[in-house]
Amino acid sequence: MRSIAPDARTTTREDVTPRPIGGHLALNFSNTVAWRLSDEREERLPDYAALVAWARASEQLEPAYAKRLLQVAARRPRPARKALHRAHALREAIFHIGGSVGRGQPPGKKAMADVHAARLEALGGARLSWVAGRLEVNWDERDANLDRPWWPVAVAAAELLESHDLRRVRMCAGAGCGWLFLDQSRNNSRRWCASNDCGNRARVDRFRARQRRGGKREGRH
Repeated sequence: MRSIAPDARTTTREDVTPRPIGGHLALNFSNTVAWRLSDEREERLPDYAALVAWARASEQLEPAYAKRLLQVAARRPRPARKALHRAHALREAIFHIGGSVGRGQPPGKKAMADVHAARLEALGGARLSWVAGRLEVNWDERDANLDRPWWPVAVAAAELLESHDLRRVRMCAGAGCGWLFLDQSRNNSRRWCASNDCGNRARVDRFRARQRRGGKREGRH
């Protein structure tokens, strides 16, 4: 369950632990902004170290390579900030695509172009390997490229755009939430990022609204 930070500009290192709520790497990446549609927006990737921590926790980076990237970022802070900016731009494109699809609307051309461009950049440093009877995209970790943490997300996002799963992308119905997820329910009826989070908030709000309406009716007697 998420907690609303007292300062929307800050985060703790615990906050970058990936929530598996999205059901897809790209959607989980989009969800690194909490309460995106509210005044209590929380940025979970405020710096390059948080981006690396997220990628490491998502099993997209080996520990030794993650440590090496942080060392390079410490020596090259400006390129690290630019890499973080590109990661944020990819995240926003994923969010806009997911939000559009979740509302039953076609994705915007710019967002799709941004994801496509990010994938091309990611694949420029990739190699294909035959693993367990299938092709896998991976990257040579001898090259400490500061963009490496978001590359797997770009590839995953483009694959989602091309898959039938795109039709299952939904946005949480919780007020102010903005988290995306794949609706894998049998009758496509999932509404909340988590029933015990936004779902519970909605139930509490409905209960309070009924109480207020009941109080007003009593007051008119």
